[in-house]
Amino acid sequence: MISLSSGAVCGWEALGRWESAKLGKIVPGEFIEAAERLNTMGTITLSLFDKLLQDVKLLPQHQTISFNLSAHDIVTSATVDALVAAIDNSGLAPGRFVFEITETALMRDFATATRNIHRLRQHGISIALDDFGTGFSSLGYLNRLPIDKIKIDRSFVQDLDEAGGTRILQAILEMCRALDLECIIEGIETERQGSILADLGCQFAQGFHYASPMTIKQVPAWMLRRDMAATRPPIAMRSIGAL
Repeated sequence: MISLSSGAVCGWEALGRWESAKLGKIVPGEFIEAAERLNTMGTITLSLFDKLLQDVKLLPQHQTISFNLSAHDIVTSATVDALVAAIDNSGLAPGRFVFEITETALMRDFATATRNIHRLRQHGISIALDDFGTGFSSLGYLNRLPIDKIKIDRSFVQDLDEAGGTRILQAILEMCRALDLECIIEGIETERQGSILADLGCQFAQGFHYASPMTIKQVPAWMLRRDMAATRPPIAMRSIGAL
């Protein structure tokens, strides 16, 4: 996640991926659906989160890390309690963690999901509503949900060159400001898209324009290259200095 005002890296999103030696790459939607059907989603979530807790230690302390919770996770109190306990045992600050949930997850059992969200937030963990704008009743839930951030679905970015698309995003950003919610735009693929969003007053963005998916071991080298590129003087100045 990038700050559009400063260009600084503010956070990361952890993504679970499965590549089977027999089946090849399995898309998340497929293995999550299978895990929920087999009642093993909680075990997978906690296993992935334990790995994440080790990975976070390789990141700068001021950067956050986002982790997606499935529909099953957010309505299972035992899983939520185990996530909180894992953070406590890690010694890491709860404020560094953001749990992302979708509207679909909330629809499964809104009352239980809300109670568990309160539990996480009371512990200092932030909650983001992911893929905002793709469901049918997001607006109706916003006032009732104890959330901190909204992640705007990438489909809205595709219409940025059209006046109508820009006006819709402006309206969403104004709504976020009115509700005191942090707004992150997903799916930025070009410099122009980032510039338009910055002009609209968007705070944060993520997408392939800023970085492609990478392993945690690749992050330090990527950060170093990015910092060096940001501090490197213009070509003309380097040429003069070399004379």
